[in-house]
Amino acid sequence: MPLWGRKKSEAESGRQHGAEARSIPGWLATDPFSGVAGLLNRWAAPVLWEAFDEKVTPLLVEDAVESVKLRGAKLELKAAGQVGWLFLSVLCTVYRKTLTQDAEIIKLRDEVAALQEGQLLMKETIEGAVTKGDQMEARCTALAVRVVKQKSRQKPKIPSAVQVRALVGKENWDPYTWDGTVSDNDNDWNWEDEVEVRVAELGGVESGEGCVDEIEGERGSVMEVRPLVQNKSKGVNGGQIQNSRLVRDYTQSELLEITHMFRQMPAEPLFKWLVRLWDTGEDDTYLSPTELLKMGSVTTHAMLGQRLRGAQGHQAFSLMGWLMEGVKQLYPTAIDVEESWGPWHTISETNEQLREMGMQNAVYSQQFLGPDVEPVTAGIRARLIRNAPLHMKGVLLALLGPAQGRPVGDVVLLMSQLEELDRQKSARAVGQDNKYKGGESTIKVTRRQIC
Repeated sequence: MPLWGRKKSEAESGRQHGAEARSIPGWLATDPFSGVAGLLNRWAAPVLWEAFDEKVTPLLVEDAVESVKLRGAKLELKAAGQVGWLFLSVLCTVYRKTLTQDAEIIKLRDEVAALQEGQLLMKETIEGAVTKGDQMEARCTALAVRVVKQKSRQKPKIPSAVQVRALVGKENWDPYTWDGTVSDNDNDWNWEDEVEVRVAELGGVESGEGCVDEIEGERGSVMEVRPLVQNKSKGVNGGQIQNSRLVRDYTQSELLEITHMFRQMPAEPLFKWLVRLWDTGEDDTYLSPTELLKMGSVTTHAMLGQRLRGAQGHQAFSLMGWLMEGVKQLYPTAIDVEESWGPWHTISETNEQLREMGMQNAVYSQQFLGPDVEPVTAGIRARLIRNAPLHMKGVLLALLGPAQGRPVGDVVLLMSQLEELDRQKSARAVGQDNKYKGGESTIKVTRRQIC
């Protein structure tokens, strides 16, 4: 039967052995284990192990046990062994908990350091964003003031004689209730009855009758295709004015100007060119099939030019949509595209490559919404990290790891903020360097001091 078979309460043990613990040198009676110390004091004289004052390790405990020389009967050694096993079990439990707590403390310290670093980076990012926001607000305010000044300088429009006669000739016109405005807007124009359209692809029909359904219901319609819309007025019997709208084709000189403006540069990568066109808003420029045939020289890619001549079909296309159809005919899938991105050296080059890769995915998506809406995939991340300089691979991996699945535009904005922070740090470092250089002083030594 073990020596500790009967259980006692802590209060009972403290009352019984607390007085004995007071007589032990170097032992406080208020210590939680004073009862155990008083009990051991009955069995043997107290021994204070100074080796355990600073730390407790398994090796120190082993050395201490080996230094103890036990002599006596077999039963006495057995009792001492039972007491030793008791305290060894307690010591192992406390030691394991101590190791676990030390590991948790180290982990928490690392997390706190990472949070402090992230907080510092976020603070610098917010300060940069606030500065940029203040600059944009100042620019918007200046622009608004400029617009108001220009509006105030504009002279009021004087109505023409034809407009006045048309207004006075109306049956419901009352000079007493008239508010003084002469309007020639679309509110008084019934375009279903009076529209006059000139359509090359519909066989030269000039009358608006019969073409209203074509114009109203089809995406490739003339009203959506032509940005060149003119209002036309002509007099009829009774002094009234009949309003109509004329939609015309692009002239040859205008098509040449568009081709020259948006032509692919020599050796310009395909998707870099498409990103440039997207940024200039060419998704809103529509052309008829006849006009698209004259735009074949807009690209310097010979095989793409051949596909573009067969991509217009019999409907109107936006310039961007026409180019994407040609790209998909030349390269049926994104894997077939012969586009290669080389190493980059600056954050600006990274953003360019990121948007070009987003444009490549957007061209082959089910619904084209532009490169900035496409999510960042694992392939995009791997290509960017592979092309990164050696000193930027770790930073890029930390930034793009959580960004997988986020829109390309958000990642580009984050990278731009990182570049702005790096630029501010460089400018601050240069300013400090100049400050230190400006504070240098020369020590003058007189001739007497030299001698």
